[in-house]
Amino acid sequence: MLPVAQIIPPAVDNLIPSFRSILSLAALFLSVVNGFFILWYYLRDSPNLVIKPIHPDTYQWWFELPSREHDGQETRRYGFLLYAGVANQGLRKTALDTWRLQFHLAWWKPVNLKPRNMPQPRSPLGNQKKIYNVFGQESGVFGDTTTVGSGESTAGMVLYIYECYGSTDWDPPVTGDDTIEVSLILEEVFGSSTKETFELSKKPLDEIEELIPGVVDMHDDIDSDSAASSLRER
Repeated sequence: MLPVAQIIPPAVDNLIPSFRSILSLAALFLSVVNGFFILWYYLRDSPNLVIKPIHPDTYQWWFELPSREHDGQETRRYGFLLYAGVANQGLRKTALDTWRLQFHLAWWKPVNLKPRNMPQPRSPLGNQKKIYNVFGQESGVFGDTTTVGSGESTAGMVLYIYECYGSTDWDPPVTGDDTIEVSLILEEVFGSSTKETFELSKKPLDEIEELIPGVVDMHDDIDSDSAASSLRER
């Protein structure tokens, strides 16, 4: 019986290493293509959240709150009330994880605020009251406001409060027509985030109190090592 090396012709035997290289390259190519399709399907099926201000000329407000005293200094307090809608244009159901407000100070330092719990805002509507939904809060009128299915949307009001003292450089930048530009940054449970700019117009405090009773009593304790204190001591 002849050895294997003598059975395979020399010309064919020389082609075997090249054929193996081709098979390796083909396997690598197929792996790359397979990974591309997996990524494409993941991105295609992932949530795609879009934020829209609801009636931007009507509902987006900022307002001044009564000042308090901290370390012998008078604080300055501001409220921000947004009415936002969120639509899921992706193919996967998701839930909202965080929704924070951001604005930049005069020297471009970003300020990030967490939402505040509040009673459902109510405004007169003829002989009755119009009740507004609040992001992240369930009630007898509105159910879950944080879960958004594919092709679905949710909406609600959200309240933020900011308090500072010391230098006026810590105040939110107000334009000549009494508006403040802020961003609403929303993150969903799968980790993606989206951002939308809101132009807030000034609203008298008494009208805000009619909408949200008790808003003047909402506040957080200011830490003595706050950034406002650091700026004052420069």
